[in-house]
Amino acid sequence: MLKDALARLSRHTVVYAAAGQLSKVAGFVLVPFYTGWLDQPDYGLNELLTQAIAVLGYLAGINMTTAMARHYFDSAEPSHRRLVVSTTLWTALGASLLLGGVLAVFAEPLGGLLSARAGMRELVWLTLGILVLQLVREVFWRYLQTQERSAAFALSSVSMTVLVIALQIWLVRGLGRGLQGLFEAVLIGEAVAVAALAVALLPRIGLGFSPALFRQLAVYTLPLVPNGVLQFCLHNADRFVLNELRGEADVGLYGFAYKLGLIPNYLLLTPFLMVWYPFIFSVGDEARQKELVARIAAWFLGAVTACVLLVSILAPELTRLMAGKPEYLVAWPAIPWIGAGYWLWAAFQMAQTGFFIRKRTSTLPWLTGLAAAFNIGANWLLIPRYGWIAAAWVTAATFLLLLVVTLRVVRRTFAVDFAWGRMVSPLLVASAVCAAGLLAVPPELGLVGDVPAGTIAVKLALGAAWLIWMWAGWMTAEERAGARALLSRQPKGS
Repeated sequence: MLKDALARLSRHTVVYAAAGQLSKVAGFVLVPFYTGWLDQPDYGLNELLTQAIAVLGYLAGINMTTAMARHYFDSAEPSHRRLVVSTTLWTALGASLLLGGVLAVFAEPLGGLLSARAGMRELVWLTLGILVLQLVREVFWRYLQTQERSAAFALSSVSMTVLVIALQIWLVRGLGRGLQGLFEAVLIGEAVAVAALAVALLPRIGLGFSPALFRQLAVYTLPLVPNGVLQFCLHNADRFVLNELRGEADVGLYGFAYKLGLIPNYLLLTPFLMVWYPFIFSVGDEARQKELVARIAAWFLGAVTACVLLVSILAPELTRLMAGKPEYLVAWPAIPWIGAGYWLWAAFQMAQTGFFIRKRTSTLPWLTGLAAAFNIGANWLLIPRYGWIAAAWVTAATFLLLLVVTLRVVRRTFAVDFAWGRMVSPLLVASAVCAAGLLAVPPELGLVGDVPAGTIAVKLALGAAWLIWMWAGWMTAEERAGARALLSRQPKGS
């Protein structure tokens, strides 16, 4: 039943939001620390190297973990499932070592492409070490997700995050190692996490390798390699274009705004997706899958809308609270645009689910490539005229284009009757509420850390009015009754 599916998804999503994304939330909370101890060029370089890890992960085949989750449920036989995981583990380790080893040879020129500052070779080496460890750790974490062992996932994630934060504060503030210290802390944290997970999980998984399963995983994953690189362009190419056209300081300013605009992604979208794909793959009946995709999408996007509204209406206040230096305060206008973009990205995630269910991943690179080409072209065109804020506009426009094209194409593969009226109406009402809040209380830059309580109270009251409309005007009587029943349930162990 839908109520049971929502309860199951909600329970694990809450755990993943609280634990699995703690590192992202901690990164957000530590923004004043980063912006206080790093100048804008260093902060911009941190953004570029962090995104480099992401794109290299796609090249090394991190999306094989998605293939693992899909093929894991092809059989209920424990030996098959163990072999799927161990084959994925060997593949991820081999691919990341091969890619990282080749790039390590060229660390000096690669670092020079990003910055002329000293120590770039060492930063590139640290980045590549993090890449290898991160891919292995992702396989272990995806295994825990497929088994819905959210408590074990939480223990691993929280422990690693606490260790990394403590090391970063010690290395950066205590030892004065600056940007290099940030990456050294991440490397040590990843190494400790991988070692602990290996000790705990390898006795269950084993070290088997199946050439037949490897071929199946590769067929599923190979289209996702270019798709992952192209998705990286959707999310991050604007930093590199901005760096080329305006310099590292503007990248730092935009990266700061982007981090705040991504709060809904940290809190809800990414943790939801951790459980969403294993969950929908485990539902064997295709008609039931279509029904669940359509009905859960409306509720999911309603929750995303709430997060986007909160972040957008409080954008000036969040900027003043999180900025470590006054020069970051002008970043706030980009935040609502980035939030809107990630609402569209969330809708795209629901729309593309059918490709993964039907194992038609070869279509995705073409869709993503179209959106990536638009993103890069629009940024090259608009940034010289309008500056870094244009990158935020292009983010929203890119994800709108991707969603519209995907909805047209996916119907030929996996037709879902989405209730778009119900899905879009909360966003439209939220947009009006956000505009009213920003107009009623005109933003003032003020001082770093100076956040007027009265301003926040007015904006939270407007947000509460939106919630009342959602309860009384958007939800049906049956849904309200179901929501009451769901909220009144006692928490269950994971």
